[in-house]
Amino acid sequence: YGFSLLAGLIPGALGIIISLPAMYLLGGVAEFLSLLNQFPLPIEFGGLALTLTAVISGGLLQHLSGLAVRKTAYLTVAGLLVTVLIYTFMAYGVTTVWFLDVGQGDSILIRSRGQWVLVDCGDYFAGEKAVLPTLRFLGVDKLKALILTHPHADHVGGMEPVLANIPVEQVLSSFMSESVAATVITQEAKVLADLEVFSHNLNVSNLNDASLLVSLGGNKLLLTGDIEEEGERLYWHRIVPHQVLKVPHHGSNTSSSPEFLVKVQPQAAVISCGLGNRFGLPGKLTLENLAQVRSQVYRTDLSGFVRIDFWPWGTFSIITFLGR
Repeated sequence: YGFSLLAGLIPGALGIIISLPAMYLLGGVAEFLSLLNQFPLPIEFGGLALTLTAVISGGLLQHLSGLAVRKTAYLTVAGLLVTVLIYTFMAYGVTTVWFLDVGQGDSILIRSRGQWVLVDCGDYFAGEKAVLPTLRFLGVDKLKALILTHPHADHVGGMEPVLANIPVEQVLSSFMSESVAATVITQEAKVLADLEVFSHNLNVSNLNDASLLVSLGGNKLLLTGDIEEEGERLYWHRIVPHQVLKVPHHGSNTSSSPEFLVKVQPQAAVISCGLGNRFGLPGKLTLENLAQVRSQVYRTDLSGFVRIDFWPWGTFSIITFLGR
């Protein structure tokens, strides 16, 4: 539709040129950006990439048209419009999730519709040496929300360096804290249009089972904190099929029951755990249960960070730092 409108605004043969080959051009440039996007670093598109895309788009349009140099102004405008369309699609049409490599802990960064949300921060060392540098590298200048699933150091220990350096609009948690002004979730909260947080708000003997549940896109991604089998039962009415599951409690055998996994039906599962951790995680039973539901497993201890792109047409793609 955008190219039909553009063709109507530009007279003569150029309109025909834009309305037909430009569709192929858009696909080619988008594919080029997609390849850049799969470079094994969490790269985002900035001013340089936008300029590059404008030059490529305008240059290719001129080459396709075979027009004289005096028509370059039209083509430059066309290239810029193509750039805006592509950038808008990449920035707002794709929801991206990073599972950061924070060792034996959790930290998940979500970018949806131009807004950033961080779920957990790893321990203090990870917050300072991994989480904060990643946020800066990605150009995160503000967090829409920081979600703290439960008060264990491997999930919330890194919040101090994050809060000290990155403005945060709201902190949501499952617990009261003297160190940070947080909103305690007692039932559910909508953080973004496509991101919801749930709490069963029940007293439990194990703090792991008090973890908040985070659902992205209704059926895209389910984040489970450290819930164990009791927590899985307490959230049973909230559990629906999701494309990707963050495996509870770093892959512990006390979580990820067969019944839970059958209900989630994850096509892919991400386990956040430290290389050679003293707990022996992920557990053998958990890996067997995931194999039973034919879920493709990704592990931060073996792969480094895991990046997932959820595309507007309902599919998703996964890349990892080490490519495995």
